[in-house]
Amino acid sequence: MLQEDGTVRRIDLDLRKEVYGLKTEIYRTSDFDYQILCVNLNEIGCYDFTGFQKMFNDQVRYMGTPVSIVNTPPEKYQFKIAPIPFDNPVYNFKSTAITEPELNELINSNFPNVSIKSVICHPGMNFYIEIHVPIDTSDEQIREMKIKLRDLDVGTDDIRVERQSSENEKKHTKSFNPFGDILNIHLNRDFGFSVDETDYWLSHAQDIYEGKLKRTDISYYRTRQKNCYIDASVFDCTDIRKAILLYDTVYLGMPLEDRLDYFLESQNIRRNDLIELCDRGKIVLVLVNDSKRYDKKILDEVYRISPLNIVGQRGVNTLLASYFVDLDERFYRNYPGIEDFITGLYMSTS
Repeated sequence: MLQEDGTVRRIDLDLRKEVYGLKTEIYRTSDFDYQILCVNLNEIGCYDFTGFQKMFNDQVRYMGTPVSIVNTPPEKYQFKIAPIPFDNPVYNFKSTAITEPELNELINSNFPNVSIKSVICHPGMNFYIEIHVPIDTSDEQIREMKIKLRDLDVGTDDIRVERQSSENEKKHTKSFNPFGDILNIHLNRDFGFSVDETDYWLSHAQDIYEGKLKRTDISYYRTRQKNCYIDASVFDCTDIRKAILLYDTVYLGMPLEDRLDYFLESQNIRRNDLIELCDRGKIVLVLVNDSKRYDKKILDEVYRISPLNIVGQRGVNTLLASYFVDLDERFYRNYPGIEDFITGLYMSTS
């Protein structure tokens, strides 16, 4: 059955991002109707409610979603829905999986031990998701998938996980493609570090955004050292020997596979030299592109001898998220009362 609770929560989050300082309450008035109560429109200087409704419908509301904004609470409703908090947008990952590629990746990442063959969405009022898994998938794994996906709020409570033989798989033309959207980060089961980073992110993202897990707690973050970053992915770069002498660790933007030989030749080093430098902890390979665009043999070897010396896309995002949370905390701690001042300044000029 189609479930719009998560979609409406995301719309409410988008509305509060669009209108700074707005306070809202979400009401489910029937199975297929929702209202977002705008609590403090006058306080934020919005007196034209008709114009505000037009802005919401034109710029915020997802097409076809049965939700409207109101300035008075509904007299009758089924229940209130808790909003997605600004300070923890990844809470239970309920603000994700808006598009089909995002849904595919969410399912793929949460179950790295299941080789998912295809994910098929059947839209409509009786919207359901059909997931095909190998014939040897256990009953426990299938039960876990259903429970977890219902909890993640993927738009329906009708999750169908079906075992599929290789013969039946050929009948489905829409096979699962985890690399269908280059704008998303993807789990690649061919690389051990990709599986590790995905598991770490899904297990710790909420703690990171709540400030419970700091950068210094992340195993591959090297504190109290002099480090530098050199981007060799698609650019010529300085002699890494000089950087190694000056810094404790060089975070090297790994050259793409088609540039790797050129990079090694320009640096006058061999593949084994690069691997040895990683083994000694002098170089950490940073993958800012999809892992399939790099030389697999080198990545596999570095991961085998020193797993912490590879940082993939999810690892980079983990570091960035922890950095921005820490920056936010330090900013408001160093400038007490600044939030009220900024809010007042914004309201007076809007």
